[in-house]
Amino acid sequence: MGTYKKGILGAFSGTVGPVVGSTFRGKDVMRSRPRKSSKLPSELQYEQRAKFSKTIKFLTPAKNLLSNYFGSPTGAKSRFNLALSYHIMNAVSYLAGEALIDYNKIIYAKGSLLNPQNLNCNAIPDAKLKLNWIDNSTQADTKETDQMIVVIFEPVLEEYEFFLNVATRIDTTVDLTLPSYLIDTTVEVYAFMVAADGKINSTSQHLGSFDVV
Repeated sequence: MGTYKKGILGAFSGTVGPVVGSTFRGKDVMRSRPRKSSKLPSELQYEQRAKFSKTIKFLTPAKNLLSNYFGSPTGAKSRFNLALSYHIMNAVSYLAGEALIDYNKIIYAKGSLLNPQNLNCNAIPDAKLKLNWIDNSTQADTKETDQMIVVIFEPVLEEYEFFLNVATRIDTTVDLTLPSYLIDTTVEVYAFMVAADGKINSTSQHLGSFDVV
């Protein structure tokens, strides 16, 4: 693999004849086109491919959220790529030829801001979720104006619902009305806080699995 500043035609991406152009860690690189292998993938390769495919499918609908709130970009690695790496290594397992998601380990936001104290959730009639917490706006960098974001995921339908800025830290409670199509399903619920200026956020918290009634 070679790096270059200016080729005959300048930097390019993709395949031209036997040469592939791309960007690696912020540098333009060229490498020879890989030869097709006649070897069958190993079991480990099957596992990695299955986990990668499962993770991409699961996280892509939440890409905008992850790109804004999952940690800090490192070099050429975006927040979304950091999220992919975390979930492939920690939240997706491989059993009997299938990639499986551990919803307890899913993280949609990663940061240093504190979550509300004693944050909890309950399902109530009319397709609603009630979230309660204790206002801890006197601790560390927390403020009364911090905004709550809630993520809902339904595993069978593979559907997301995002509730942005639904309450402030000082509110201590909020009722969320879910779409009617989620009635009689079980949803995974996550929540985290974002400063009013968007500069810092907390790490998302899995509040549990709830039957929508």
